[in-house]
Amino acid sequence: MLERGRKGRVSVPVRYGVIEHEAEGIILVDTGYTRHLKAMPGAFAAVYRALLSPRIRENLEPVRYLRSIGVDPADVRHIIVTHLHPDHVSGLADFPNATIHLTQGSEQLWKAHPRLLDASHGLFRSLLPDIGKLHVERIERKKVFEPVDVFGRTGHDLFGDGTVMAVPLPGHMPGHLGVLVRMGERRILYAVDVSWTRAGYRNGTLPPFPLRNVVRDKVEAGMSAALVSAFEMTGGDVVLCHDPEPTEWDVQ
Repeated sequence: MLERGRKGRVSVPVRYGVIEHEAEGIILVDTGYTRHLKAMPGAFAAVYRALLSPRIRENLEPVRYLRSIGVDPADVRHIIVTHLHPDHVSGLADFPNATIHLTQGSEQLWKAHPRLLDASHGLFRSLLPDIGKLHVERIERKKVFEPVDVFGRTGHDLFGDGTVMAVPLPGHMPGHLGVLVRMGERRILYAVDVSWTRAGYRNGTLPPFPLRNVVRDKVEAGMSAALVSAFEMTGGDVVLCHDPEPTEWDVQ
């Protein structure tokens, strides 16, 4: 399912990000899988759980992990939502006080009336809090930064200091974005679901069936993969949400 021509079973992680920002405190990038996934109602949700067999590591759910490092979840001021698939938003309800940063595409999908197309988008309304009760910041309204790191594609400086920037990486789902983080001289691009493995974006290949069907726009997905590959070739670090290869930032 992940790479054509390969055999065997592998554990596929579901990553989310915890950024310690000097001025803004703890910033979450998505919220991963949480216990709320088990409570999703409906037949489609049951099929989703049966097919993917998600295993929730309770100690690494955002709320519990933050408490383990001495952070009160109520103090989290910002969550960057890369897109609305359940493995990225299932913990949003645990942070009602946080500002939600998201793209116009994600906001429009969130605000749309529930419909049959939700299933085709892999969207579960029960995981999404009432957006009218949240403080939402549209990423496109943030300061634009020059495409120095992302080769012809501009992004948005989320906190005005050049340390955390949103980069559009369309193709996977409406509103899908990556997050570029500067740590001194290092540049880390969390490319989320632009590919499931490094080979995918390096070779410009989509996964085989059935994961191929999750990609909403295959042309845009290919362009985003090429962008990520070019970024890596200039010395940038790339992290994917589901890549089985461990990274130096993973918490075990």
